[in-house]
Formats: sequence, structure tokens, C-alpha cells
Amino acid sequence: MSVICVCCVIIILLSFFAVRGLSRHIMRQQAVVESELRYREAIEGAVAMFVPRQFLVLLNYRTLGDVRVGDTCMRDSLGILFAGVRGFKELSEGWTAEQTFDWLNKFFGRIVPAIRKNYGFVDKYVGDTIMALFPDPSHGPAAAIDMQKQLVRLNMKAKAKNPKAPKVRMGVGVHAGEVCLGTLGDQFRVETTIISDAVNLASRLEGLTKYYGSKILISAEINSLLQGQQILKAKRSLGKVRPIGAAVAVEVFDVFETDSPLLQRLKMTTARSFQLALMKYAAKDWSGARQQYKECLTVAEHLNEGGRSKEKVEDKGVLTKMDFLDKYELIQDMAAGWRGEDIWEAK
Repeated sequence: MSVICVCCVIIILLSFFAVRGLSRHIMRQQAVVESELRYREAIEGAVAMFVPRQFLVLLNYRTLGDVRVGDTCMRDSLGILFAGVRGFKELSEGWTAEQTFDWLNKFFGRIVPAIRKNYGFVDKYVGDTIMALFPDPSHGPAAAIDMQKQLVRLNMKAKAKNPKAPKVRMGVGVHAGEVCLGTLGDQFRVETTIISDAVNLASRLEGLTKYYGSKILISAEINSLLQGQQILKAKRSLGKVRPIGAAVAVEVFDVFETDSPLLQRLKMTTARSFQLALMKYAAKDWSGARQQYKECLTVAEHLNEGGRSKEKVEDKGVLTKMDFLDKYELIQDMAAGWRGEDIWEAK
């Protein structure tokens, strides 16, 4: 009986140590697995800084391991936003390369969160220019407005530190259209990209903001998506525009709710005259269009004379339209298919 008891005790002890050893082994293996998972998450987090997860989702990828060179995916409608600093070359004149990098990173750090806030993501940084994508294109204009508001705060902060700090300006263009997303490269280097006329048009709209004196330009496609929504409080049509390289003209809208209060007042006051001018311009009624544009300029003069602010308001959109009017009036036989569009020969 005693021998049996001893054997039982031995078996129990052996079982205890075996279970204890197995438990330690499992814990070590679990620690290894957790460490590998943390490492993988860290790697994927680092890679996501270069390849946005949202882009992978648009390509129907689950992980980076699914990426293959040459994969493509069509989307019927994707929102595309371009934003660039106005006069960055002059602004950064005299800076070292390190100062330029430092300024751009701080600038992006303040502006880009407005894109994520509105359900978009940055696809590319090209110098001082941002290219962002919106799976739901209707969120693009709200992002553009929030970006301009952040820029106002950035300028105020810079002015508080240095009264002589130059005022930074930014133009934003937003468009939506069919796109082809895909991957380009070789076995050693792969990059995600978008091929579409819609991308080119969004970029052109951003470039045209400096000529029309606009902070934000949106296309008719974007405007149609916002019908019935109270997203844009202040906008006006600039008529049809054919940017350089574009095959057809598109209607463009100036979103001016982030303009200065005085400029907003001017554009609202002259809204009827401005739209009448567009109609007469399209009908080749040059004198009638010019008269309406002059009425817009007269309102600006009255605001400047009677205003208490030191700001002198100017509607650059009117001046640009008058330049086109003067140019086309001299052409006796305008093309039969011309319907009032501004045909641009510069970016």
C-alpha cells in the first residue's frame, strides 16, 4: 500500500512539473507571438506612412502582401483635391533646404488633419502641393474649407510671433470623376498611382485659383453632388472654363465663404450683375457683359471708399473675365462651338 502511495506522489509531482514546464513553454511562445505581432504592427504602421491603408482598400487589398505590380481597379467616382501654396518660390527665397523642409512639415501638420477629419486621405506630397482622395467625393469641399480655416489660424499664429511674417495663401481645387487606380513599378519598387483625366482637371483647378482670385474652386461634378446639402454657404459660378490640356470646357464654381468678410460682401452684392455678365458673355454680347462687369467694379470702389477697414477689396475674378472679354471681342468670327468658356493657355 505504501509503495502505491509513493508511486502516486511521484506521478503527481511529475505531472506538476510537466504541466509547469509546459505552461512556461506556452507563456514563452505566447510572448514570442505577441512580440512578432507588435513588430508586424509597427512595420505596417511605418509602411502606412508611405502607402495609405485607404488606397489599399480602394484596390481591394487586405494586406500589403496582396500587392502585385500591374493590378488595377476602376472606380466610377472618386473625389480628388489638390492644394498648393501660392507664391511658395518667393516665400522660401533665401531659406536653406533644412528650413524649407521644416516649414513644409509644420504647414502640412496644421493643414492635413482637415482632410482626415472629412474622411479623405493624402495620396501624395509634391513639394508644397498636396493631392488628397475622397472615397465619397461630397466630402471634398468641406475639407477644402476646413483647410483654409486652419491656414487663417496658422497665419495669425505666425503674425503673433513675428509682425513682419508674410501672409501664406493657398489655392484648392476639387473635382470628381472616373479613375483607374493601380500599381506601377518592377520587382524591386512598386508605387500606387491614379490615371485619370479627373486628376489632371483637379490639378488645373488648383492652378486657376490664382488667376480668378479664389481660395477654392470646385467643378460642376462636385457642385451637383452637394445639391440639397447645406455644406457651401457662399459660392458663385464662374461660367465654363477650359484649362490647358483639357478637351472640353467645364463649369467652375468659386467657393468664397473663407474669403475676408469684405470680399464676401462684395461677391454677394454683385452676384446678380456677375451672373448677367456671364450670360451676355456667352451670347457674345460684349458691350452688355462689359457693362455688368463695370457695375461689379463700381460696387468694389464704393466699398473701398466707405469702408472703415484698411483692407482694399478687389474681385480678381471680374478682372480676369474682362481680360477674356477684351481678347475675344477682337476675334470677329469666334468658333461656332464656343459657348462662353474661358480657354486657358497657361497652367
